[in-house]
Amino acid sequence: MLKKRRAEVKWWIPRLVLAVVVGLSSGVAIDVWRVGGWQIWQIRHRLPPLYLARGSTIEVNGARAYLDCRGTGSPTVILEAGLGSGASGWGFVLEWVAAQTRVCAWDRPGIGGSDPIGHHTLEDTARHLRATLAAAGEEPPFIVVGHSLGGVYARVFASSFRPEVSGIVLVDPYLPDIRPVEHVALDEALREDWLSGLRATNDRVAAAEDLDWEASYKQLSAASIEGLPLELLFVDQRFRWEGPFDPAEGDLIAAWRRLLGGLSAEYRLTIAEDSTHMIQYDRPDLVVDAILRLVDRSTATRRARGSPNKPAP
Repeated sequence: MLKKRRAEVKWWIPRLVLAVVVGLSSGVAIDVWRVGGWQIWQIRHRLPPLYLARGSTIEVNGARAYLDCRGTGSPTVILEAGLGSGASGWGFVLEWVAAQTRVCAWDRPGIGGSDPIGHHTLEDTARHLRATLAAAGEEPPFIVVGHSLGGVYARVFASSFRPEVSGIVLVDPYLPDIRPVEHVALDEALREDWLSGLRATNDRVAAAEDLDWEASYKQLSAASIEGLPLELLFVDQRFRWEGPFDPAEGDLIAAWRRLLGGLSAEYRLTIAEDSTHMIQYDRPDLVVDAILRLVDRSTATRRARGSPNKPAP
Protein backbone atom coordinates (compact mmCIF):
# COMPACT_ATOMS: atom_id res chain seq x y z
CA MET A 1 0.00 0.00 0.00
CA LEU A 2 2.82 2.41 0.90
CA LYS A 3 4.54 1.74 -2.44
CA LYS A 4 1.27 2.44 -4.24
CA ARG A 5 0.85 5.80 -2.49
CA ARG A 6 4.43 6.75 -3.30
CA ALA A 7 3.84 5.87 -6.93
CA GLU A 8 0.70 8.05 -6.95
CA VAL A 9 2.65 10.98 -5.44
CA LYS A 10 5.39 10.60 -8.04
CA TRP A 11 2.74 10.63 -10.77
CA TRP A 12 1.04 13.78 -9.47
CA ILE A 13 4.23 15.84 -8.99
CA PRO A 14 5.02 16.26 -12.71
CA ARG A 15 1.35 16.87 -13.45
CA LEU A 16 1.24 19.60 -10.80
CA VAL A 17 4.43 21.19 -12.15
CA LEU A 18 3.02 21.06 -15.69
CA ALA A 19 -0.21 22.68 -14.54
CA VAL A 20 1.70 25.51 -12.84
CA VAL A 21 3.89 26.08 -15.91
CA VAL A 22 0.86 26.10 -18.23
CA GLY A 23 -0.96 28.49 -15.91
CA LEU A 24 1.95 30.91 -15.71
CA SER A 25 2.55 30.75 -19.46
CA SER A 26 -1.10 31.43 -20.15
CA GLY A 27 -1.04 34.39 -17.77
CA VAL A 28 2.04 35.87 -19.44
CA ALA A 29 0.56 35.27 -22.91
CA ILE A 30 -2.64 37.08 -21.94
CA ASP A 31 -0.66 39.96 -20.42
CA VAL A 32 1.52 40.23 -23.57
CA TRP A 33 -1.61 40.32 -25.74
CA ARG A 34 -3.24 42.90 -23.48
CA VAL A 35 -0.35 45.41 -23.61
CA GLY A 36 0.13 45.06 -27.36
CA GLY A 37 3.03 42.69 -27.96
CA TRP A 38 6.09 40.95 -26.58
CA GLN A 39 8.49 43.90 -26.85
CA ILE A 40 6.04 46.28 -25.16
CA TRP A 41 5.59 43.69 -22.38
CA GLN A 42 9.38 43.48 -21.90
CA ILE A 43 9.63 47.27 -21.69
CA ARG A 44 6.74 47.51 -19.20
CA HIS A 45 8.42 44.95 -16.96
CA ARG A 46 11.88 46.55 -17.24
CA LEU A 47 13.36 43.50 -18.96
CA PRO A 48 16.37 43.83 -21.27
CA PRO A 49 15.65 43.13 -24.94
CA LEU A 50 16.27 39.73 -26.43
CA TYR A 51 19.15 40.06 -28.86
CA LEU A 52 19.36 37.55 -31.70
CA ALA A 53 22.87 37.81 -33.10
CA ARG A 54 22.72 38.14 -36.88
CA GLY A 55 26.03 39.87 -37.45
CA SER A 56 29.40 38.61 -38.62
CA THR A 57 33.03 39.12 -37.74
CA ILE A 58 35.13 41.19 -40.11
CA GLU A 59 38.91 41.17 -40.02
CA VAL A 60 40.59 44.59 -40.08
CA ASN A 61 44.35 44.94 -39.65
CA GLY A 62 44.59 41.47 -38.17
CA ALA A 63 41.81 41.96 -35.61
CA ARG A 64 38.27 40.64 -35.92
CA ALA A 65 35.35 42.98 -35.23
CA TYR A 66 31.74 41.91 -34.74
CA LEU A 67 29.29 44.01 -36.79
CA ASP A 68 25.52 43.55 -37.04
CA CYS A 69 23.90 45.56 -39.84
CA ARG A 70 20.20 45.38 -40.70
CA GLY A 71 17.61 47.17 -42.80
CA THR A 72 17.99 49.19 -45.96
CA GLY A 73 18.19 52.85 -46.82
CA SER A 74 20.30 55.90 -46.11
CA PRO A 75 21.64 57.40 -43.91
CA THR A 76 23.16 54.48 -41.99
CA VAL A 77 22.77 54.63 -38.21
CA ILE A 78 25.78 53.52 -36.14
CA LEU A 79 25.12 52.34 -32.55
CA GLU A 80 27.81 52.68 -29.84
CA ALA A 81 26.97 50.99 -26.54
CA GLY A 82 28.00 51.89 -23.00
CA LEU A 83 30.81 50.62 -20.77
CA GLY A 84 31.73 47.01 -21.50
CA SER A 85 28.68 46.53 -23.71
CA GLY A 86 28.20 45.98 -27.43
CA ALA A 87 25.62 45.17 -30.08
CA SER A 88 23.52 43.09 -27.67
CA GLY A 89 22.62 46.26 -25.73
CA TRP A 90 20.57 47.65 -28.62
CA GLY A 91 17.91 44.93 -29.05
CA PHE A 92 14.80 47.13 -29.16
CA VAL A 93 16.38 50.07 -30.99
CA LEU A 94 18.18 47.93 -33.57
CA GLU A 95 15.01 46.25 -34.80
CA TRP A 96 12.82 49.34 -34.79
CA VAL A 97 15.33 51.50 -36.65
CA ALA A 98 16.02 48.70 -39.16
CA ALA A 99 12.37 48.97 -40.21
CA GLN A 100 13.09 52.52 -41.42
CA THR A 101 16.71 52.66 -42.59
CA ARG A 102 20.08 50.92 -42.49
CA VAL A 103 21.49 50.45 -38.98
CA CYS A 104 24.70 48.86 -37.65
CA ALA A 105 25.63 47.89 -34.09
CA TRP A 106 29.05 46.58 -33.19
CA ASP A 107 31.21 45.25 -30.38
CA ARG A 108 34.13 47.55 -29.63
CA PRO A 109 37.64 45.99 -29.48
CA GLY A 110 37.92 43.49 -26.64
CA ILE A 111 34.14 43.26 -26.13
CA GLY A 112 31.85 40.40 -27.13
CA GLY A 113 32.82 39.00 -30.51
CA SER A 114 35.57 41.53 -31.23
CA ASP A 115 39.29 40.98 -30.68
CA PRO A 116 41.25 43.34 -28.43
CA ILE A 117 43.63 45.71 -30.19
CA GLY A 118 45.90 46.42 -27.23
CA HIS A 119 46.24 49.65 -25.27
CA HIS A 120 44.52 52.24 -27.44
CA THR A 121 42.73 55.59 -27.62
CA LEU A 122 39.30 56.85 -28.60
CA GLU A 123 40.73 57.92 -31.96
CA ASP A 124 42.13 54.42 -32.54
CA THR A 125 38.66 52.99 -31.91
CA ALA A 126 37.03 55.48 -34.28
CA ARG A 127 39.42 54.55 -37.07
CA HIS A 128 38.94 50.84 -36.35
CA LEU A 129 35.16 51.27 -36.62
CA ARG A 130 35.44 53.23 -39.86
CA ALA A 131 37.72 50.57 -41.36
CA THR A 132 35.28 47.86 -40.25
CA LEU A 133 32.36 49.67 -41.90
CA ALA A 134 34.38 50.09 -45.09
CA ALA A 135 35.35 46.40 -45.14
CA ALA A 136 31.67 45.50 -44.73
CA GLY A 137 30.68 47.75 -47.62
CA GLU A 138 28.74 50.20 -45.43
CA GLU A 139 28.66 53.70 -46.88
CA PRO A 140 28.04 57.19 -45.49
CA PRO A 141 26.27 59.35 -44.61
CA PHE A 142 26.21 58.13 -41.00
CA ILE A 143 24.16 59.09 -37.97
CA VAL A 144 26.12 58.14 -34.85
CA VAL A 145 24.34 57.11 -31.64
CA GLY A 146 26.15 56.70 -28.33
CA HIS A 147 24.79 55.54 -24.98
CA SER A 148 26.63 56.39 -21.76
CA LEU A 149 30.37 55.80 -22.37
CA GLY A 150 29.48 55.19 -26.02
CA GLY A 151 28.88 58.93 -26.17
CA VAL A 152 32.61 59.74 -26.00
CA TYR A 153 33.29 57.25 -28.80
CA ALA A 154 30.44 58.69 -30.86
CA ARG A 155 31.72 62.25 -30.46
CA VAL A 156 35.28 61.37 -31.50
CA PHE A 157 34.01 59.35 -34.48
CA ALA A 158 31.74 62.20 -35.61
CA SER A 159 34.60 64.70 -35.30
CA SER A 160 37.15 62.46 -37.02
CA PHE A 161 34.88 61.72 -39.97
CA ARG A 162 32.87 64.92 -39.97
CA PRO A 163 32.21 65.06 -43.77
CA GLU A 164 30.55 61.64 -43.56
CA VAL A 165 28.35 62.33 -40.53
CA SER A 166 24.94 63.99 -40.80
CA GLY A 167 23.86 63.85 -37.15
CA ILE A 168 24.55 62.52 -33.68
CA VAL A 169 22.36 61.16 -30.86
CA LEU A 170 23.70 60.98 -27.30
CA VAL A 171 21.68 58.81 -24.90
CA ASP A 172 22.33 59.73 -21.25
CA PRO A 173 25.97 60.16 -22.29
CA TYR A 174 29.09 60.26 -20.19
CA LEU A 175 30.47 63.81 -20.53
CA PRO A 176 33.73 63.94 -18.56
CA ASP A 177 34.75 67.22 -20.19
CA ILE A 178 31.57 69.05 -19.12
CA ARG A 179 32.19 70.03 -15.50
CA PRO A 180 29.48 72.23 -13.99
CA VAL A 181 31.33 72.30 -10.64
CA GLU A 182 33.86 74.66 -12.26
CA HIS A 183 31.13 77.16 -13.12
CA VAL A 184 29.21 77.57 -9.86
CA ALA A 185 30.04 78.59 -6.30
CA LEU A 186 30.02 75.38 -4.27
CA ASP A 187 30.97 74.12 -0.87
CA GLU A 188 34.53 72.79 -1.23
CA ALA A 189 33.56 69.37 0.11
CA LEU A 190 30.81 69.00 -2.51
CA ARG A 191 33.17 70.14 -5.26
CA GLU A 192 35.86 67.66 -4.26
CA ASP A 193 33.31 64.86 -3.90
CA TRP A 194 32.12 65.51 -7.48
CA LEU A 195 35.66 65.65 -8.91
CA SER A 196 36.85 62.57 -7.03
CA GLY A 197 33.87 60.66 -8.39
CA LEU A 198 34.79 61.77 -11.90
CA ARG A 199 38.40 60.64 -11.44
CA ALA A 200 37.28 57.27 -10.14
CA THR A 201 34.96 56.80 -13.11
CA ASN A 202 37.71 57.73 -15.56
CA ASP A 203 40.03 55.17 -13.94
CA ARG A 204 37.33 52.51 -14.17
CA VAL A 205 36.71 53.31 -17.84
CA ALA A 206 40.41 53.17 -18.69
CA ALA A 207 40.86 49.81 -16.97
CA ALA A 208 37.70 48.21 -18.36
CA GLU A 209 38.31 49.14 -22.00
CA ASP A 210 42.13 49.25 -22.02
CA LEU A 211 42.14 52.92 -22.93
CA ASP A 212 45.00 55.37 -22.77
CA TRP A 213 42.78 57.80 -20.93
CA GLU A 214 45.17 60.74 -20.83
CA ALA A 215 45.56 60.73 -24.63
CA SER A 216 41.88 59.90 -25.11
CA TYR A 217 40.75 62.82 -22.96
CA LYS A 218 42.85 65.19 -25.04
CA GLN A 219 41.25 63.78 -28.19
CA LEU A 220 37.78 64.20 -26.70
CA SER A 221 38.49 67.79 -25.67
CA ALA A 222 39.71 68.57 -29.19
CA ALA A 223 36.79 66.80 -30.90
CA SER A 224 34.15 69.16 -32.25
CA ILE A 225 30.58 68.36 -33.23
CA GLU A 226 29.59 72.04 -33.37
CA GLY A 227 27.10 72.61 -36.16
CA LEU A 228 26.04 68.97 -36.38
CA PRO A 229 22.36 68.28 -35.63
CA LEU A 230 22.45 66.84 -32.11
CA GLU A 231 19.79 64.98 -30.15
CA LEU A 232 20.41 64.72 -26.40
CA LEU A 233 18.44 62.35 -24.19
CA PHE A 234 18.92 62.37 -20.41
CA VAL A 235 17.23 61.05 -17.32
CA ASP A 236 16.10 63.61 -14.75
CA GLN A 237 19.32 65.06 -13.34
CA ARG A 238 17.73 65.53 -9.91
CA PHE A 239 18.09 61.79 -9.37
CA ARG A 240 21.87 61.84 -9.91
CA TRP A 241 22.42 62.64 -6.24
CA GLU A 242 21.49 60.66 -3.16
CA GLY A 243 19.53 62.06 -0.25
CA PRO A 244 17.50 65.29 -0.11
CA PHE A 245 17.80 67.59 -3.09
CA ASP A 246 20.13 70.46 -2.19
CA PRO A 247 19.79 73.95 -3.76
CA ALA A 248 23.49 73.74 -4.70
CA GLU A 249 22.67 70.69 -6.78
CA GLY A 250 20.06 72.76 -8.58
CA ASP A 251 22.80 75.25 -9.44
CA LEU A 252 24.90 72.38 -10.81
CA ILE A 253 22.03 71.23 -13.01
CA ALA A 254 21.44 74.75 -14.32
CA ALA A 255 25.15 75.11 -15.16
CA TRP A 256 25.14 71.68 -16.79
CA ARG A 257 22.21 72.71 -18.99
CA ARG A 258 24.06 75.85 -20.10
CA LEU A 259 27.21 73.88 -20.90
CA LEU A 260 25.35 71.40 -23.10
CA GLY A 261 24.92 74.15 -25.67
CA GLY A 262 28.67 74.16 -26.10
CA LEU A 263 28.52 70.77 -27.80
CA SER A 264 26.50 72.05 -30.72
CA ALA A 265 24.21 75.04 -31.13
CA GLU A 266 21.85 72.80 -33.09
CA TYR A 267 20.80 70.57 -30.22
CA ARG A 268 17.50 69.29 -28.94
CA LEU A 269 17.19 68.09 -25.34
CA THR A 270 14.72 65.40 -24.24
CA ILE A 271 14.28 64.34 -20.62
CA ALA A 272 13.29 60.67 -20.45
CA GLU A 273 10.62 60.52 -17.77
CA ASP A 274 10.19 57.27 -15.84
CA SER A 275 13.50 55.87 -17.05
CA THR A 276 16.72 54.60 -15.56
CA HIS A 277 20.12 55.26 -17.12
CA MET A 278 19.25 52.51 -19.63
CA ILE A 279 16.93 54.68 -21.69
CA GLN A 280 17.23 52.35 -24.70
CA TYR A 281 15.64 49.63 -22.51
CA ASP A 282 13.07 51.68 -20.59
CA ARG A 283 12.08 54.23 -23.25
CA PRO A 284 13.34 52.93 -26.60
CA ASP A 285 10.57 54.91 -28.28
CA LEU A 286 12.34 58.16 -27.32
CA VAL A 287 15.67 56.92 -28.69
CA VAL A 288 14.10 55.75 -31.95
CA ASP A 289 12.16 59.01 -32.36
CA ALA A 290 15.37 61.02 -31.92
CA ILE A 291 17.20 58.88 -34.47
CA LEU A 292 14.40 59.10 -37.02
CA ARG A 293 14.18 62.89 -36.68
CA LEU A 294 17.81 63.05 -37.79
CA VAL A 295 17.21 60.47 -40.53
CA ASP A 296 14.38 62.61 -41.90
CA ARG A 297 16.48 65.75 -41.65
CA SER A 298 19.43 64.16 -43.42
CA THR A 299 17.20 62.82 -46.19
CA ALA A 300 15.48 66.18 -46.71
CA THR A 301 18.79 68.04 -46.84
CA ARG A 302 20.28 65.68 -49.41
CA ARG A 303 17.15 65.85 -51.55
CA ALA A 304 17.22 69.63 -51.46
CA ARG A 305 20.81 69.52 -52.68
CA GLY A 306 19.96 66.98 -55.35
CA SER A 307 22.70 64.68 -54.10
CA PRO A 308 21.28 61.57 -52.36
CA ASN A 309 24.70 60.29 -51.28
CA LYS A 310 26.16 63.51 -49.92
CA PRO A 311 26.11 63.86 -46.09
CA ALA A 312 24.21 66.75 -44.61
CA PRO A 313 26.40 69.48 -43.10
